[in-house]
Amino acid sequence: MGSQSLAHWTGPTLMLGGLLLAIHYLTHPLGETPPYILTNVWAPVHFIGAVSWVLILLGLTGFYSQYSGLLGHLGLAGFLLAFIGGANRPGELLVVGTVIGPLIAAQAPSLLDAGGYLYSPLLLTVGLITVIYGLGFFLLAIATLRSAIVPRTAIVPRLSLWMVILAVPLALGFFFLFIIGSIAGLLFSLGLVGWGYGLWLNETSMQTDSARPA
Repeated sequence: MGSQSLAHWTGPTLMLGGLLLAIHYLTHPLGETPPYILTNVWAPVHFIGAVSWVLILLGLTGFYSQYSGLLGHLGLAGFLLAFIGGANRPGELLVVGTVIGPLIAAQAPSLLDAGGYLYSPLLLTVGLITVIYGLGFFLLAIATLRSAIVPRTAIVPRLSLWMVILAVPLALGFFFLFIIGSIAGLLFSLGLVGWGYGLWLNETSMQTDSARPA
């Protein structure tokens, strides 16, 4: 019963997580230095981002538990990387984003200025986490496309998987220009919404088929 319930909520959970993550990127200030950190929207935006990643991880776990047999070794590698990298996001967004970041920006802003003592280490840490979970979702999306999980006639889910795949290399632009990372994040978020929609369609279709008389 528990696995059936998890499978039933996988699609909606991933959709909601992707939607909240899209809101996070759409409302995020266009920088991560003290003037941006001290704005009124900074803490709420990062709280929304933390919640979104909790939902995404739940949806990801439900997806893999349901379709692991179809995803093969590529899917396993993708799931592990996506989960390990993604598991760092809620804490980073909630603790560093909503508490520690604003506190340092208010008390010692020079530490977080571009070129400040903490700026580069934080940038590299977030970048490394992004590369890990990004590569994971990249591999998992490819494994999903190669399997029979998403029907070829389901245009929106298949297009969404390609959005996730394309968002990963684009996200590397974060190291050069913040806005590029935001665009990649938004593309990734909307891809997750469509991915979850495809899973929901699959679950709905299976329930309809099982309800039909033999």
